[in-house]
Amino acid sequence: MKRNFERIRNKYINSFAKKEQFKYFHRKMVSFSNLEGCFPELEIGSGVTPMKDNFPNIISSDIESNPYSEMKLDAINLPFNNNSLGNIYAVNTFHHISDKRKFVDECYRVLSNKGKLIILEPSYSLLASIIYPFLFRDETYKITDSIDDLKTYDPMYGANQAASYICFFKSKKEFLEGSGFNISKIYFCRNSISYLLSGGLNFLQLLPFFIIKKLMNLNLPEKIFSLHWIIVLEKL
Repeated sequence: MKRNFERIRNKYINSFAKKEQFKYFHRKMVSFSNLEGCFPELEIGSGVTPMKDNFPNIISSDIESNPYSEMKLDAINLPFNNNSLGNIYAVNTFHHISDKRKFVDECYRVLSNKGKLIILEPSYSLLASIIYPFLFRDETYKITDSIDDLKTYDPMYGANQAASYICFFKSKKEFLEGSGFNISKIYFCRNSISYLLSGGLNFLQLLPFFIIKKLMNLNLPEKIFSLHWIIVLEKL
């Protein structure tokens, strides 16, 4: 399924509220990174909200030809040498990747010894379990799936938004065994209310920006109100 990059990008770039949500995500992710700056950094699946907007040195990439990404690549076959990247980022991308364990193996191969894989994904919470199953027609949110159920054949169709919960919580031992990674950080994002009111990337903004901005970083119970979390994996 082809994406209308220009239409979605224009909707995003012309909304202060939407841009503020992704700026929040990008800054949080970078705050957990290896900041030595000795190696290039890569974003997988950058779409129309590339981290490059806020961090110009991060290489943007996508699986489709995309005017807002610098590289076209497949996340399970990365065109980089061993130990050549400092950090790899993925924003709402992990659940779309066809073979998630192969992706993790590829990240391990290309990351430097101190490199990190930092992903932002739909979290597991009461609010997430209410909203995500009905948010997108072409995606699911099924915490009962197994790791084998997560394989997809089209990057934009059939993805399970609960993939990070399954891989890094429910079946963490099985999924990470022999991967060479451990989970060093899990951060529940605090912008769930402002994100909903902004319309996220795909829906209409519901309130003026000045109100939405005041609702950023609310300290709400994460297991109830979280919509996204950041999972940081680093090499053992």
